[in-house]
Amino acid sequence: MRTPEGQTYGPAAWSQLQAWADEGRLAADCQVAERPSGPWRGAAELFPGLPSMKPMPVTAAPPTIHTWLPPTNAEWRSWP
Repeated sequence: MRTPEGQTYGPAAWSQLQAWADEGRLAADCQVAERPSGPWRGAAELFPGLPSMKPMPVTAAPPTIHTWLPPTNAEWRSWP
């Protein structure tokens, strides 16, 4: 099994691939082959319905901006 990042695991028996699929360790965008030399096939061809491992983009929250404005003359005069 080869991950989208290029890491290769195995050799693994068919039962092991099925277990990895059940555990969520084999995803649709992984590749599998009978031999290390290939041919490599998409895991989704052999295991329909697998979810993708592609990470969702991380979006950062906009920075919080704190502003302080000095009181106006009218506000200064209204203080006790």
